[in-house]
Amino acid sequence: ARRAAAQARGVERKGEGQVQQPQGFLCGTCGVGFARRSNLNKHQKHVHLRIRDFACTFAGDGGRGPACAARFTQKSSLGKHVQVV
Repeated sequence: ARRAAAQARGVERKGEGQVQQPQGFLCGTCGVGFARRSNLNKHQKHVHLRIRDFACTFAGDGGRGPACAARFTQKSSLGKHVQVV
């Protein structure tokens, strides 16, 4: 009975015990929904426009080798990459 009432209100089941409210901001390209416009903007920028704001500046062989061309959408991902390189 509760499930039917939730479905009538437009609430969808996400997983075990989790309830997902309808999303207010939909991506016009792929239809993914977001609760905040800022998250939609980030999604479009990174997924569809493929913009990567954080670039690795490592140059191999003591600065004489080729520069690393890796780029990332999140600063934390760049930090993990730099630890490995």
